[in-house]
Amino acid sequence: MGKYINPNNESFRSVIRSQIYVDKSGLIKELNKVLGTEQRYICVSRARRFGKSVTAGMLKAYYSKGCNSESLFTGLEIERDDTYREHLNRYDVIHVDMASVWLNAGKKANQFIPFLNQMLFSELKEEYTSVDISDCATLAIALAQISYKLRIQFVIIIDEWDTIFREEKENEQLQDDYISVLRSLFKSVE
Repeated sequence: MGKYINPNNESFRSVIRSQIYVDKSGLIKELNKVLGTEQRYICVSRARRFGKSVTAGMLKAYYSKGCNSESLFTGLEIERDDTYREHLNRYDVIHVDMASVWLNAGKKANQFIPFLNQMLFSELKEEYTSVDISDCATLAIALAQISYKLRIQFVIIIDEWDTIFREEKENEQLQDDYISVLRSLFKSVE
């Protein structure tokens, strides 16, 4: 279990323990319907401060095989769905908060993508030691190699995906490079 790869469920656990919690687990039922289909690429978009990060925490708690979240979903809407147990904590999950990456890269445009690649490559090497990804030129190639060799599928959750567009409004080159990274992750057949 890592910070980015197969994360734990602590963020969702704190949400569930809060005095005010609105059950949005019904969204998981809709996502389960599209797993393994052509419609599997989902963007959950809402205005700022409307719970996207809470939703991301819920999704990683549900899908990540890096934790056991059964008790957290007891009594929630998703527990009543036929697909609930089929997908609960069964996937290799990658969760990245791009605002955190931006901060950890020192808010430096020229460091953002290298830092993103470095931290994910580092965890991939640590988590999947049986697959040599040292010669992989890109993150997408490394993920494809791991997926192919181990016959696994990744659930990728990106929170604050638009950070670069807010923080570097005038930096079209960085924006284009970032979109290329995202496109490479989601355009490959793997």
